[in-house]
Amino acid sequence: MKHLILSADGDRLVYLVPDDVADHPEKYVDLFYNWMKESRQAKHLRRRMGSQIGYCFNEQDFVAWLNHHEFRDTPCVFVANLGLINPRNFPEEYRDCPCFNF
Repeated sequence: MKHLILSADGDRLVYLVPDDVADHPEKYVDLFYNWMKESRQAKHLRRRMGSQIGYCFNEQDFVAWLNHHEFRDTPCVFVANLGLINPRNFPEEYRDCPCFNF
């Protein structure tokens, strides 16, 4: 398990996630987006915006998806809220962690 910092244009949240998620966050974000588009279980995340479909989600929705669909045996765990902080000002222990902003 490794640390990954996630945000949705707000507070930076640190999670302990399976190594592959921390090493390849874009891969899992792509899988999450595909799930949102196609799954009946993701209906609550889809919003009609005029003639188009939009999505309303945050990093917690992504983590819930990881825990329920990809890593049931090794769930992600919330570690810390760093607040609305510039990555240059991350605490030393998180400075080299991968980050993803939705």
